[in-house]
Amino acid sequence: MSSIQRIISALSAMTDVGSVNDAELFFRTAASIPGYAPILLSLAIGDTMDASISSIEPAVSLSAALMLKNFLAIAWTSATNPDRLPFPAGDRIAIRERIVPALFSCSSTPQRNLLLTCLATISNSQYPSKWPELLGLLLSEVDTSNPAKINTVLQALNTVLKRFKSHNRTERLVADLLQASAELKDVLPQFAEVIGSHITTGADDQTLAISFHSLSLLCEIITSLCYLDLPDDIEVNMPRVFAVLRAVLHFHPQGRTYPEDEEDPYANPPAYFRLSLCALIDLFTNSYHEYFEKELPSFFDSIFHLLVGFAESSTYDRFVAAAIRYTCTVVSKPAYATTVCTPPGLTLLASKIILPSLQLRDSDEEVFEDTPMDYVRHELEGHDAATPRSTAGRLINALATRYRESFTQICIGLARDQLTSQPLGPDSWRAMEAALTLVHSVASAGGVTLRDGVVATNEFLSPDDAFAIFETPLTSPDFAHFPFLVARSLYFLVMFRNHLSTEIVLKTMPYLVGLLASPNQVLHTFAAVAVGQYFARHRVTLAHSVALELLEPLFAGMFSIFMRNGTAPLRVSENNYAMLAVVRTLLFYRPVLVAAPRIFVSAYVELLGVLSIICTNPSNPRLSHCLFEAIGALSRPLPTHSPALPGFLASTGQTPAELPARVLELHAGFERALLPVMGEILKAGVAEFIPYSFQIIALMLESNPSVLQAAGAAPGAAPSLNQFYLDILPSLFVPVLWEVSANISAIARLFCAYLRCVPEEFVSRNLLPPLMDILKRMIGTRAFERDACQLAESLLVYLPAPAFTQFAPTVLLILLERIQSNKTPVFVRLFGGVVSRFIVAKPDSFQVIVSAFNTIQPNLFYMVLNSVLLAEEASAGLPIDRKVAAVALAYLIARSPLFFEPTYAERLPHTVQAIFTLGDRPATTTDDYSASQDFESAFLNSTVASGEGTTGSFSALSTVTPTKEDPLPKVQDVQSLLVGELTDACQKNPQYRQLLQGLSTVSPNMVPDAGKIASLAGLVLSRV
Repeated sequence: MSSIQRIISALSAMTDVGSVNDAELFFRTAASIPGYAPILLSLAIGDTMDASISSIEPAVSLSAALMLKNFLAIAWTSATNPDRLPFPAGDRIAIRERIVPALFSCSSTPQRNLLLTCLATISNSQYPSKWPELLGLLLSEVDTSNPAKINTVLQALNTVLKRFKSHNRTERLVADLLQASAELKDVLPQFAEVIGSHITTGADDQTLAISFHSLSLLCEIITSLCYLDLPDDIEVNMPRVFAVLRAVLHFHPQGRTYPEDEEDPYANPPAYFRLSLCALIDLFTNSYHEYFEKELPSFFDSIFHLLVGFAESSTYDRFVAAAIRYTCTVVSKPAYATTVCTPPGLTLLASKIILPSLQLRDSDEEVFEDTPMDYVRHELEGHDAATPRSTAGRLINALATRYRESFTQICIGLARDQLTSQPLGPDSWRAMEAALTLVHSVASAGGVTLRDGVVATNEFLSPDDAFAIFETPLTSPDFAHFPFLVARSLYFLVMFRNHLSTEIVLKTMPYLVGLLASPNQVLHTFAAVAVGQYFARHRVTLAHSVALELLEPLFAGMFSIFMRNGTAPLRVSENNYAMLAVVRTLLFYRPVLVAAPRIFVSAYVELLGVLSIICTNPSNPRLSHCLFEAIGALSRPLPTHSPALPGFLASTGQTPAELPARVLELHAGFERALLPVMGEILKAGVAEFIPYSFQIIALMLESNPSVLQAAGAAPGAAPSLNQFYLDILPSLFVPVLWEVSANISAIARLFCAYLRCVPEEFVSRNLLPPLMDILKRMIGTRAFERDACQLAESLLVYLPAPAFTQFAPTVLLILLERIQSNKTPVFVRLFGGVVSRFIVAKPDSFQVIVSAFNTIQPNLFYMVLNSVLLAEEASAGLPIDRKVAAVALAYLIARSPLFFEPTYAERLPHTVQAIFTLGDRPATTTDDYSASQDFESAFLNSTVASGEGTTGSFSALSTVTPTKEDPLPKVQDVQSLLVGELTDACQKNPQYRQLLQGLSTVSPNMVPDAGKIASLAGLVLSRV
């Protein structure tokens, strides 16, 4: 069998499902066949190249063209051919010589399009430097009496020249562009005039379709040639081209109608041409306005009249969108705007173009009804810029920016007329919705972000005045059968949330709560979003006035979105917007939930029910994240002191004395319901939920009331824990869990909680050796060094004495090895924090850590003092961290005999200086530590809460963020503490007087604050 026959056989097999695998195996090595690429090219145009083969099946020709396109895309240049597919020089020359004739001999459109792609691949690297004759070859095929040939030539030219439409301007690109322009300067106007005559002389349908498409291609070619600059060779002949384009722009074949399809250039040829023309004149208006100044009025007038005729028809939506974008360009140019944007012109733009373009299309209604969450997503996260509705919004902003007062009054008048000129009904609601959308757009004077909604408002139309127009659809029962109008009012509240007065917020809250129970997914989602945004943005103003009246119906409505009559609606996992609103609602009401136990219980029952449903198929990461944020908001013991609580208790006949016991009861009930669900997630191995589950479990363990009670009880008191915590402890060491980076921080935090609660479990189960291995692996990774240091701190602080003696040197050695191999300012600060917090946690027995260091290496603690505790990096970080570091140094000075040794005594002035520095340095925003904040603020300020996306680590939950507790709440002034500590030390040990006398004479050359140090020493000596 010859090579050609083998290739034809394999190509035939590609269309047979049973043989396709064998064919794919053949083509993996087919490139080594001599003449492989030229054979494919011949087969693509139906040339058998073998007398024994009578003809080629169309499917085989199409497959050959496709295989050639894919092969050239990989093998033509070395940059795209990493596998070094064989492509002999002779084959390359043959392909280049035959590709142009093949284009014109190919009768099949699909094959020709594939060959055009092949031509683009070759020309992008060869024209004009290595293939200067290419354009000449294409132009030699022109036959002015044959529209089809002209069309093929223009398709090829467009394919070759499209690369000039680039934002990356280089000298080489500009030189190539000028060469192409020189070759085409006389041809382009000739093309325009010939094609124009074919269109206007009463051609048949096929000739019209081809000619309109050719004119579209001509517009695209000129756009490519002028994209970077306006070449002189093109500029000189553009008036001839513009004359033809202007003449054809208004031409519409008599008695011919076209389908609603602007994607296919042959389906609606005039519409496709107008799209290309809009792009071309938009480029000239924007970039070459001085040259285009004479042409613009006539083109704009033509485009405007077409817009007036087409704005209400969905048949021409893509043209309308393109034409409105062009109009935006015109009105943004002061030289043009003065002639266009007169008061009558503004009225005409608003009434004849903007309002009709804002009207909803049938496709919008289908999305609203069939895929409501897509509609919500488009509204909240941005429109498709190609729709008339969205481009009309851009035009409104452009006009309102330049002519704010006059245009605002015009739009408000038109909107009121539209809303009142006819009664509400099936024939009028679309026009009313467009009027509401117009008011919404005009009321916004700036950009819109997902985090903040409308950024700035129109000074000539306040949000409260605009709301008066939106109020009726929200409050009147007559609009219940027209959900689009209600949705538009809700959308206004969502986007203007930061600018509405408290009165409006309070007035609308009952209506929003009522709409939460609506069966319409768009309405209850927008209502939930609005409520959540109110709670996030108006926390202070709403705290006392809303909590009492709306608590029960609000929570019932919120959870009815996810669970109705005990069952979940279809696609429950889609509505991450409503779940985000649930989180905000829980955070808002959390201060009073202790007085509403029934609400608290129903909340966690509903949340765990949703979790059980989506656990089998967690398809929406945003909803999953918000769901666990909501669970996290309930996982801490409820507060019993808040400003809103007394009034709530009084209104419900409760007393504060009931609350502490109720907190324990509610937390215990929540724990009993939650832990089995967490266990099922871990058992089933739901990878998406495991990091969240570990964070929730860690928070539950940290905030367990029995743990907190044991922490404040006598030494040795053990907390009473649910057996679940003890059962899962060994499974946390399974290696597969540590292979997922999202799990590591969560499990490390969980280990810290275990060490605080039940450190003896690690000893009795012999889990400390593997924990040392985990610590060593974590400390070597920059991403987890902070978690590793927190784990090291928990090990040192909470291990029982025998285990501490055995493993503390290992922990310290791991930290020291890291600081020796990869010392960074951040890690120096973290390491110093571990040592300082141990000293502060055990102020009367911290000598054990000094001994542990010196066990590793004699006098090692002295080196740690100098290079870590007294390092400049130690003075960075949060005020709490600096206070801990300063107090630790004060304890080192006053409660240990270290500074009686000569080597330490030399560093005493520097140690006291460090205490002054730590206490005096203000907080900075450049520290790598995150700002200290409560978990509610952490969530509300996160990108997840804003809806913009996720946090740096998507698995990190804000509502379970560990609170930054001050271990020394009674210490307000570290210098005063140092004075008191040294005074007590002097009274117990006279040797301290000698140290202080040395401090009183310290030289300013040694430390900056020598005078302050001397004063401190004198003050202490005067007291003793």
